[in-house]
Amino acid sequence: MLFQLMLQPDFLTNGTSAVGLLLELFKWLLVILSGIYVLVAVIITRQIGLMRATVSTPHTARIKLISLVHLLLSVLLLLYFIFVL
Repeated sequence: MLFQLMLQPDFLTNGTSAVGLLLELFKWLLVILSGIYVLVAVIITRQIGLMRATVSTPHTARIKLISLVHLLLSVLLLLYFIFVL
């Protein structure tokens, strides 16, 4: 919808409702916020890697696995917001 608006300035006057425009805006806000969340998940995974190199506990492997699963789920959430919504 954003590309149509850039290519055709009269796109909004051709029957497109304000509700559709708000839903599209909400979708792109979700995509942006999810992208920021992926960056946070990458930083968390990196910090856990640094912690693992510094401190060794019996639970470091589990913590690393949890952080990788968290990163994977955040990327899947971003892809869901991009392709499904």
